[in-house]
Amino acid sequence: MPQPANSSINVVKRACAELNITQKRLAEILEVPEGTVSSWAVRDELPRLAKKAIEFYIQKQQSERIVSQFRDLIALVS
Repeated sequence: MPQPANSSINVVKRACAELNITQKRLAEILEVPEGTVSSWAVRDELPRLAKKAIEFYIQKQQSERIVSQFRDLIALVS
């Protein structure tokens, strides 16, 4: 059952901004129709599992950036 995002910033819009992607790309990542993501953004309401999937994807991307920066640092000092 869809639940309000419980956030001052719309989850879909925040995710797209943080990841620098479109709602279309977010829909592709989540493997849902683009209209579904658009509806979530407009209503600021999405299923709990969709919210978790978005949060995990953001964390994954952030972790990958940190690892990449660490590798760059190691290469620089080696």
